[in-house]
Amino acid sequence: ATTTADIISATAGDNQTARFGTTLGTPLAVTARDLSGAAVPGVVVTFTPAAGSGSVAPTTVTTDATGVARTLWT
Repeated sequence: ATTTADIISATAGDNQTARFGTTLGTPLAVTARDLSGAAVPGVVVTFTPAAGSGSVAPTTVTTDATGVARTLWT
């Protein structure tokens, strides 16, 4: 069965800058929650940067026990 979340929100990694071709210092992170605000582990999250804005690795991440999924942006 697929695990789903009601809310996915950015929780880390916003508003960073770096030289072209270098990885940002803080991983991007999102948190998956249900309607009561509880973290939802096991949600598959796909990070998709806009064309020409960089790349992420890994592209697809499963939320951990705290409902968080992280990726690195270059």
